[in-house]
Amino acid sequence: MKRILLVPHDLNHAGGGTCVAAWALQALAGRHEVWVLSWQPAELDRTNRNFGTELTQDSVRLLTVNPALVRALSWVPVPLAHLRQHLLYRKARELVATGRFDVVMGGMNEIDVGVPAVQYVHFPSAYWPRPDADLRWYHVAPLVRAYRWFGSLLSGFDEDRVARNLTLSNSDWTGRRFEERYGTRTRTVYPPVPGGFPEVPFDQRDRAFIVVGRIAREKRLEEIIEILAMVRARGHATTLTVVGHADSPEYMKQLTRIAAPHLSWIRFCLDVPRARMVELIARHRYGIHAMQEEHFGIAPAELQRGGCITFVPDTGGPPEIVGGDERVIFASIEEAVEKIDRVLSDPLLESAVQRDVARRGTAFSEERFMREIVEVVESFDPEATRRVEPSCCRRRSARGDRHI
Repeated sequence: MKRILLVPHDLNHAGGGTCVAAWALQALAGRHEVWVLSWQPAELDRTNRNFGTELTQDSVRLLTVNPALVRALSWVPVPLAHLRQHLLYRKARELVATGRFDVVMGGMNEIDVGVPAVQYVHFPSAYWPRPDADLRWYHVAPLVRAYRWFGSLLSGFDEDRVARNLTLSNSDWTGRRFEERYGTRTRTVYPPVPGGFPEVPFDQRDRAFIVVGRIAREKRLEEIIEILAMVRARGHATTLTVVGHADSPEYMKQLTRIAAPHLSWIRFCLDVPRARMVELIARHRYGIHAMQEEHFGIAPAELQRGGCITFVPDTGGPPEIVGGDERVIFASIEEAVEKIDRVLSDPLLESAVQRDVARRGTAFSEERFMREIVEVVESFDPEATRRVEPSCCRRRSARGDRHI
C-alpha cells in the first residue's frame, strides 16, 4: 500500500477537471492510503452527486490550505487562479518535505512540489498562445508577467522539475502543446465520462439534435443554431434541445434573442439534474458541439458515450472523441451543414456512422480511466523520472513574457 498525496485545486466545482480528480481519487482510495489537499474543504457528498463517485470520509484524509487565506482571497473580484494554485503547491511542498508520502499526484496542470510527481495536464498553464476561451479582460501582459513571477516565487516553482514529472494529458492535442512548451512527451489518459445512460435503440430515438454543457460564449451556440437552421432549410425537420447551465446572463440574453425566430424547433432545458440530462441524451440521435480549441470536451464525450452521432469542429480534443471520423468533423459552418445533410439523407451512411459510435462507447468509461490511473500510480518510479532529460529546449525566450 502506497501513501499518496493527491493535489486537485478543488473537488467541489462541477467541471471536467474536477471530474478527473474525483475519479482518480475513487480509483486510488480503496487500494492505498490517500490524502487530498485542496483549496477549500472537499464536500464529498457534493462530489458524489456531481460525478457519480462513491467517496466517503473514511476512505480518504482531507487537508486544506489556511482557511483565513481562503477567506481573504475570496473578496478579490478576479479568480486569481494562478496565485491560488501556487499557494496550494507551497502547502503541498511543506507536506512532502515531511517524507510522509510515496507518490504525489497533481490534478490540475503542471505541479512542482520539489520531488518528481505525476501530473495530469488539461492544458499547460505556461503555454502561449492560449485558446481564446481561456482569455479574460484582466489578462494585461505587464501585470501578468509580475503576477506569474510572484506566484512562482511563492511556491518555488521550477520548469525543469515540471518537465521531469510523469505527465498525463487529457488528449493527444493537449499532449502536443505540452511537448512544445516543455520538451517532454506525455501519456494520454482520456478523462472519465460518467455513464448511466438508458439503453434506447437508435431507431427508436428522435431524429433530433442535442447540445449539452455550459451555456457560455466560447461554446458558440449561436453557430449551432445557424448550422441547424440551414440544415432545416434543406428539408430536414430536425429540432435542437439545449441542455445546460447559463454561465453568463448577458450571453444567455443574446442567445435567447437569436433563438426567438426558431422557437418552433428549439427548446432550452436549463439546470436539469444529471438523471434528466442522460435521459434526454438517450432520446436523441444526434449531438453537436462547436467550441474551438477545446482541450478535451466532456460534453461531446457525454454525447458520444450516450450513443449520439456527434458532429464536432476540427480543433482541439473533440476530433479524438469521435475517433477522427471525418464524416462528422467540420472546419466551417458550411462544411457542418454539408456533412449533417449527408448523414441525415442517407440511412445506410447514418447506420454505418452509428455502428462506429457504438463501438467507441466504452472508450471514456470510468472503469477504463480508473484502471489506467491505478496502473500509472502503482508503477511510478520517482527516481527513474528524476533522470529524464527534456528532449528539446523549452520555449522561454522572448515570447515567455506573454504567458498568462
